[in-house]
Amino acid sequence: MSVSRAIIVSDSSLLGSSLEMALSKNFDLILKLPDLRQVKVDSAWADTVVLVDAPYPDHTIGLLKEMIGEVDLSRTIVLLRGSQAAIDFRDVVGFIGAVLPNNSTVEEVGLVARVVRQGLFLAPTEMLSLNVLVSDETPEDNAPAELTEREQHVLALICEGAGNKVIARKLDISDSTVRVHVRAILRKLGLQNRTQAALYAVGRLQKPMRPASFMN
Repeated sequence: MSVSRAIIVSDSSLLGSSLEMALSKNFDLILKLPDLRQVKVDSAWADTVVLVDAPYPDHTIGLLKEMIGEVDLSRTIVLLRGSQAAIDFRDVVGFIGAVLPNNSTVEEVGLVARVVRQGLFLAPTEMLSLNVLVSDETPEDNAPAELTEREQHVLALICEGAGNKVIARKLDISDSTVRVHVRAILRKLGLQNRTQAALYAVGRLQKPMRPASFMN
């Protein structure tokens, strides 16, 4: 039986303790670390949620970008501070599970942690109102003809908000195989992240893509 784990990354002992209390109801093991660089990927990573307090956005974004492609960040949650905005994290939105505003309560953070653990990701609504998610260089074709059938299935599930863990379970493949497909999709479509891929598919296809095996 797998053990659910939450890793709290924060240099604030007060915040760390508050989050620990909120998460203890739904996670078997909780670790607290002062720096994201101390987080180690191990055999329990697939059932681990990482909550990152981000007092220095540029530093945090830089570390997360280094991890993209090497580590599955779909269960990583970034907690904003002060006047920080989700738009500051646009380069990693779609790869990480969620970005939460600084006025989120510990109970709300705990709820999002449960959602992200199930493989879903949350895109900040403020980013949908800005023209930052879809590049002007996005292919103009009405359908991603270059994608394989399996890649189209993966893209359809990304559109539904599914994270790598959920996609792997539904398609009966490994998490690592899902990551390979996601990277291939982004490369072929000339996009930067999962959110861009989802918006591309929803906005440019004449009808939503859904794997045939999931149709009623």
